[in-house]
Amino acid sequence: MKVLKGGMPYVSSHYQDPEETFLKEKLELARKKKEEKEKMKEEYQELKFSEWLEEKQRHELEKLIPPIGQYLGSIHRAGLKDYFLREVFVE
Repeated sequence: MKVLKGGMPYVSSHYQDPEETFLKEKLELARKKKEEKEKMKEEYQELKFSEWLEEKQRHELEKLIPPIGQYLGSIHRAGLKDYFLREVFVE
């Protein structure tokens, strides 16, 4: 709420402009929706990737991306997932 203090406008530090409050709420809602959408997309991709891995034989996976270190270790799995997202997965 604005009041005059010594002839100068004064706005309390606790005052919140209704329009600004509305915009902040809308912005926060939009951010949450975006985060939820991204999370669902990542979960869906991970599910489809897991299904794809289960369908493939070991020799097929080794031929696509030769393992560095352990077969289906973190590096090999990351390479396979990158391949899957680029070449196989269609949204």
